[in-house]
Amino acid sequence: MGGHSWTAKTDNVDDVLAEHINDLQDDKADDIDGITTKTDSYALLTTDMRTDEIFIMNAAGDKIFTLPSVAAANVGIGCILIKTGAGKVTIQASDSDKINDSSAGGTLYNALAAETWAAVIIKLVTETQWIAFCLGTGWITT
Repeated sequence: MGGHSWTAKTDNVDDVLAEHINDLQDDKADDIDGITTKTDSYALLTTDMRTDEIFIMNAAGDKIFTLPSVAAANVGIGCILIKTGAGKVTIQASDSDKINDSSAGGTLYNALAAETWAAVIIKLVTETQWIAFCLGTGWITT
């Protein structure tokens, strides 16, 4: 499997964002540090997904967000990852984890130069499965 393009239906995008915002307000509002902008590849930590909820990758070249190695106790963590600029942004799973229908340790990437504001809401739903709600048409799993 894999190699699929992932795009949220526009009628569901508002619901997904509203639910995520409600979760933040209800469960973690006191822990939010804000928005973190990166210009180079970055390995996310499980603690990042509890405090810095929004990460923006602003780069013209190829960059990678690496998801943390996780366990059952981490189920439910997540964040919003945003691609700005014309560069390719890849989200890399750790260990044998999957992102949507990716292979174990696979990726989700967006290489569309014209898509300069593409985003992913990503949540850990089991100790080895990430679900990504993709905003933009260029997201592909491997």
